Amino acid sequence: DDAYTLVAAPDAGGSARGELYLDGGDGYGYRDGVYAHREYVFATAADGARTLRSVAVHANASYAPVNLLERVELLGLGGWRPATATLTAADGTTTALAFSYSAERQRLVVRKPAVEVAADWSIELK
Repeated sequence: DDAYTLVAAPDAGGSARGELYLDGGDGYGYRDGVYAHREYVFATAADGARTLRSVAVHANASYAPVNLLERVELLGLGGWRPATATLTAADGTTTALAFSYSAERQRLVVRKPAVEVAADWSIELK
């Protein structure tokens, strides 16, 4: 039930992707599809907004990990700094998120999104 920090370092085009596999870790349930496999995609839109999305590659209703996303770190954003960060949950509810930006380190940190890592969600930075 440990919390996760997600770190993304976008390429020159402003995109990044990665995957996470989770299972019970205590048996062979994965053989029966009892696991979660997520893809995280960071993309830059034409209007300059950036979005980080969590989407299911594989999900199983009998396995629902409760691990939370504690922190998001975005590296190498150059001089770009958002004015807002908004979390949209799978049910459509939105939450404004606190963040900090270090121009010297070119690092944006979003703290405490408090969303399950194995759920569908997005964080939009504008």
